[in-house]
Amino acid sequence: MSVVTMLLLCACTSGVGEAPVSLAAGSDALSFRTDDGIELSGRLFGPRHAEAGIVLAHGATVDQSSWFAFAEELGRRGYLVLTFDFRGYCPGGDAGCSDGSKDTNTRPTDLHAAIQEIRSFGIERLGLMGSSLGGSAVLTVAADEGDTLDLVVALSAVSATDDELRRISAPKLFMAGTADDGIAALAQRFFDASSQPKRLVLLDTGDHGAEMLRGSQREEARAAVFDWLEQHLSV
Repeated sequence: MSVVTMLLLCACTSGVGEAPVSLAAGSDALSFRTDDGIELSGRLFGPRHAEAGIVLAHGATVDQSSWFAFAEELGRRGYLVLTFDFRGYCPGGDAGCSDGSKDTNTRPTDLHAAIQEIRSFGIERLGLMGSSLGGSAVLTVAADEGDTLDLVVALSAVSATDDELRRISAPKLFMAGTADDGIAALAQRFFDASSQPKRLVLLDTGDHGAEMLRGSQREEARAAVFDWLEQHLSV
């Protein structure tokens, strides 16, 4: 066999049988309990000595792994990032397994527990980011948290009361796709009912929630999020 043939064979077979790189690589699994005793599964990304933290809340049709790639990037930028599965979500593997049954009404309770968990690592400056129903939970919890939060990002949030929106003192970024069946109109209503500082970003896309960060308008979506972070939760 010639040297050239051997090199070609090596090139063609390199990587065969190798395990795929996990999207959770470099993160650590953890678990924590809610006030009503439900154990939730999560992962921590980024430096443990970070100056600021971010909690990412997933939507109804996905789990915490939908945030892994973005969480890893936020970690590289210097944030301590917590992803977690809401109760009843049990995808398994790196994506974890939370106890309990799925319940939209308990999402704020789960998110409050996630906030307590990330603060246990010494995080004082904190932002919340949520996708779809996770974005709705973020808005509800932000209203309760008052001035203890530094930033809120709601991607395609689907519900929030005017009272909740008025009570959110943290800087708010609302984002939605104009082709996402009625969600842009909701984002406009949420924006109008909120106090400053606030920003509304409407993208020419049908992507929903965190999908906007990796979809057809991802450059504009990501730029808006990172600009909001730089303004209000810089590290």
